[in-house]
Amino acid sequence: MPHELIRHRGNNRVLRRMNAEVLKLQGGFTLIELLVVIAIIAILAGMLLPALSRAKAAASRIQCMQNTRQLSLSVQLYGDDHQDFFPRSQHSSFAYHQAPWEITVRPYLSLSSLTSSSAMEALHRGVFKCPKIKKSSQWSYGLNVYFELEATDDYRGRPQTWRKQSQLPHSSETIILGEVEDSADHIMAHFWDQGMPVTIDRNRHGKDDLSLYGYADGHVSSLEFEVTYGTRDRPADQWHPQGVR
Repeated sequence: MPHELIRHRGNNRVLRRMNAEVLKLQGGFTLIELLVVIAIIAILAGMLLPALSRAKAAASRIQCMQNTRQLSLSVQLYGDDHQDFFPRSQHSSFAYHQAPWEITVRPYLSLSSLTSSSAMEALHRGVFKCPKIKKSSQWSYGLNVYFELEATDDYRGRPQTWRKQSQLPHSSETIILGEVEDSADHIMAHFWDQGMPVTIDRNRHGKDDLSLYGYADGHVSSLEFEVTYGTRDRPADQWHPQGVR
């Protein structure tokens, strides 16, 4: 049938019907066809959105793992330049007239040329902030306090101290930093034996109770918290330099 409307002085009813058929062929969907297309789009969206969500979560986890590894390495490099000592966190740095670790590791994070305020702002936006954290003022990572304790402090294993990296008997099994759920730059792991609350963000990267941990030898692991700090049936303690509780 030609695409131009056929004009004839004959039966107007037939002509109108023919014109309607031509218009239908020339363009436009019927209501049923439109609903079918919408249904197909909805099905495809339902299939793609979960995959996109998982990809976004995986990207955030990879970035957070890179942050943890970079910060762990910066702590090691600090020790290389400071007689093997660990940096101090805000837990003890001010009492010993030292800057906290988020300041002292700046030279190893390509931030030494920045002013103090701009460096801290860069840390909060970059390596010191997990992409999963939306609050700009919240610390994402905390330093294990065990490495700044003195013999006069209250902790299991005193008067033995582990201020120097070379004093760790098992560096590959000892955590130096983890992901925190509060605003502190440190983790009071030495008080957990006394019933103090655990401030680890245990499920930042999923509902399976997984979090990232940086170890003294520089590697990073994604683990359940109970693997790092066990129960009576599994008395592991990767926060304490001596290991088992």
